[in-house]
Amino acid sequence: DTPFIKELNRIFKINGVVVIQARNAKCIKYKISTFIKSILIKIRTDSQNKNSYNYHEHDPNDLKTTLGNCGFEIMEERFLLFFDLIPFRKIPFIGMAFHYIDVFFSKFAESFLSNKKISVYFGYLYLVKAKKVCDINN
Repeated sequence: DTPFIKELNRIFKINGVVVIQARNAKCIKYKISTFIKSILIKIRTDSQNKNSYNYHEHDPNDLKTTLGNCGFEIMEERFLLFFDLIPFRKIPFIGMAFHYIDVFFSKFAESFLSNKKISVYFGYLYLVKAKKVCDINN
């Protein structure tokens, strides 16, 4: 991540603004799904894993530190996508009925939780807006 942020510093002018969206590594849903996937990967054979994708999640605190070390100042941060708040969504057929309720609660949660400290554990995406305040040396 640091080489990418350093490159942003190189190409941006002072007071230039960058918006970064990243998967939130502290999200409870991510931690649970990672645990389940680790069990499933042990069960699968290597041939079944050839077409799987690897995603990179970011710890919001690490990303903020990296931005700060690379000459950026955080202007705003938010957590988004508070979905799967209702556990019934994963149950076949019943889940379809709860989909719209879940989306409603997710949007409702975003409206009042997205900038609160507790949202770090429930927001699946981390959005940060930062301004370049100084040039750095490579």
